[in-house]
Amino acid sequence: MLLLSKTDPASLATINYALILLGGAFLYVARYLYQKRANLKKTGIETSGIVYRFQKQDDDNESVTYAPVFRFVTFSEEVVFVQHWLGSGRPSLRVGQEVRILYNPLNPQEYVLNYRLVDWKALLCALVGIVLIVGTLSAHFLG
Repeated sequence: MLLLSKTDPASLATINYALILLGGAFLYVARYLYQKRANLKKTGIETSGIVYRFQKQDDDNESVTYAPVFRFVTFSEEVVFVQHWLGSGRPSLRVGQEVRILYNPLNPQEYVLNYRLVDWKALLCALVGIVLIVGTLSAHFLG
């Protein structure tokens, strides 16, 4: 492990366990996200929505991001507005742009965008989890 070569063995073992647990947590989140998307593919309703506006997100004083807010109409003709979980400084979408949405008919606030594409959140969480676990175990057994 980097910068941990002078750490006593007990502290190093604790750090290793923590990294393995953190990796397991990332894998758990990846499975949850994947399962959520799979369930929506089975029971959800597909519709088109539009980028209604961008909501400013102040994470701290240094960076400002803008998260898209989508508007769509449910099967029961309810108008729904949902804010995406991720914002960016330079949005790749534009106001008025049409998007494909798959939503839960019992809870329209539960939705996924572009559900036919790869679920990048789940994939990223899985990769981080695997890297943490494999990296920690390989450093423990090989180093």
